[in-house]
Formats: sequence, structure tokens, C-alpha cells
Amino acid sequence: MSQSLAKQCNEVKERYDTCFLKWYSEKYLRGAANADSNECSALFKEYSACLHGALKDRGIDKLLEDAREDNKENDATFMGRKKCKRGYSHSQPCLLTFQTHRIITRIWIGTGRR
Repeated sequence: MSQSLAKQCNEVKERYDTCFLKWYSEKYLRGAANADSNECSALFKEYSACLHGALKDRGIDKLLEDAREDNKENDATFMGRKKCKRGYSHSQPCLLTFQTHRIITRIWIGTGRR
């Protein structure tokens, strides 16, 4: 498995990756589970919180927020979805914008993960 963008998140990322790959290959691909029943969600939340802190420490969180804001209209148009609104609930998830996806992909590739 690859390392996390933030060294302090490596351990939780490895636990999440292991859990997710096992769930995906042994349950999801075999039809024994659906995307809403991912048993690794607690680990993902833990890793996400760790990574968010690291992104904030490096000032990358502001870049992501700016990219989301700058491309909200385009993403809503081209992806045929409603615009994201701050304070969305879990029943109305916010769309990951194309520009944000590009930034995350660049960060991900920069960590050696492909």
C-alpha cells in the first residue's frame, strides 16, 4: 500500500486501505454488500480527519475550498447536478467538483500512488 500525504496518517491509512480492499473484493464485488454498507466507514472518517488536519497545516485546505467555489457553477452544469450548498446533510451529499478531483489526483500521484 502507498503512504499517505501526511506521515502522521500512514498507520490509519494502511488500516483503512486493508479494510476497504477486503470489503470491496470479498463482499462488494460478490454482491454481498452495497456501497451504503461499507463497514470501513469509521476508519475512513478517522483517516479523513487526520488528512484534513494535515492539509490545513499545509494550507492546502484553502486551495481546495477555493477550487470548489470557483468551479461550483461549471460542475453543476456539466455533471447535471445541483450546486453544493454549505451545511449539506448526509441525505444530500455534496458533489466532489472536477477541479477538486484534479487537485486531489495531483496530490495522490505526488505521494507515489497510481
